[in-house]
Amino acid sequence: MYITRSCVVWNVGGTLLTDPSPEQLSALRAGLDYALVAPPRSKPDQWGEIHCPFPVTLTYDTETPNAAACLRDIELQCPCVGAPRQTTPLFADRAGRPYSHGFLASLLNGGLKSGQRARHDRSVLS
Repeated sequence: MYITRSCVVWNVGGTLLTDPSPEQLSALRAGLDYALVAPPRSKPDQWGEIHCPFPVTLTYDTETPNAAACLRDIELQCPCVGAPRQTTPLFADRAGRPYSHGFLASLLNGGLKSGQRARHDRSVLS
């Protein structure tokens, strides 16, 4: 199971959009508009009572890094309209396949190690 494009709902100008057009995504306003990301239900938690019962709100901003801006970029660079949003992975390789657990774990590990190095470097320099 993976997060699909249909797991993202956009609030643009006060309107909730499940299938936004490129024009709507290009009209996002920093600090006001946002993406709601709700992971799909899993077999052990079918009603969302244990793991993440509420969507995550990602407020759009023009400062980098910004998660909502990254999601907008995915939508603009690899458009997905209509019914395919139900099955198209939100995070996928160039062929449209969802990333493997191993690949995502290696990205997370790299980010965590980088953060540890940065924290160590700051403590040495201060």
